[in-house]
Amino acid sequence: MNALTGLLSQIPPAPAYTVLAAAIIAESVLLVGTIFPTLALMLTAGALARTGSMNLFCVIAVAAGAVVIGDALGH
Repeated sequence: MNALTGLLSQIPPAPAYTVLAAAIIAESVLLVGTIFPTLALMLTAGALARTGSMNLFCVIAVAAGAVVIGDALGH
């Protein structure tokens, strides 16, 4: 988890939100969650929001939107 936090914290906030959305959509559509668990990525984004690197409301909005888009694409 520390390696993931370090990796995500080195990315500027705007691309970090894009990485979060892409990972969640990929898990929903392609079932990539077995290889790369997005729960760890979302927990890391929440931890970075606590430190001030990311905005918590943006993390929640991006994650919720990505889940809806991923579910729509999966059907």
